[in-house]
Amino acid sequence: MFSLKVVALLALAFVVSATDLEDGLAIMACARRAINGGVPELNIPSHDPFVVIKHNFTWQGDLYILTNAKVSFHDMTWAGLGTWELKASQTSKDTDKNAVFDFEMGWNYMEMAGKFDAEENAAIIHQEQHGNFSMVFKESAWKGSIDVTKPTEHSNGTVNRVRIDWDVEDVPVTVNGLGFIDRPLAATVSNTFKTALNNRLIGNAIGDFIKMRLETIWWNTGKVWDLVQWCKDHPADSTDY
Repeated sequence: MFSLKVVALLALAFVVSATDLEDGLAIMACARRAINGGVPELNIPSHDPFVVIKHNFTWQGDLYILTNAKVSFHDMTWAGLGTWELKASQTSKDTDKNAVFDFEMGWNYMEMAGKFDAEENAAIIHQEQHGNFSMVFKESAWKGSIDVTKPTEHSNGTVNRVRIDWDVEDVPVTVNGLGFIDRPLAATVSNTFKTALNNRLIGNAIGDFIKMRLETIWWNTGKVWDLVQWCKDHPADSTDY
């Protein structure tokens, strides 16, 4: 159960007589400020100029005829994540128990970079190589919706649904360390990611991931309201959404 302090925050997140939309935009502006500067007491790392990605990824596929490669990506960073611009509209009423928003978040530039270990199999030749990579997301846009049951004095609330469509203008990839297959691998990964993004394959997975993170870490635990309190205690010079 929330404390009376938190219940008061729910009623007046940032502004007097705020609508659900105003509260939502204020929370997102707070989140952007927090992730860019970092909030150690809430275990939020600074994302400026980049944030470290703790998980590793593996890609496997054909590069060209009779050549197959398996590439493991690690020691990765993501730059530009906290530079979004947000537009949103409210499709629910303030008196409803659920708050429902349509939104569009846009980034002019983001970059994922890191190192890789590659195994290349071409006919009877097996090679292991190492190098680094960079993947740039140009003009990315998340368009989607979110539906949450609003917290009350007796309930933490629930994140019911998060839907995201991720569109991107281009995903140029640079690979160094594989010799003559640098360019084929870069082109393959670039085309694969761009197709998956614009065909909603990755956006759907990210929507599910964000829903899970909001439920388990932010919303149900009340941590989001600790973030609200942090922003109230550390006001910015100006707030823009």
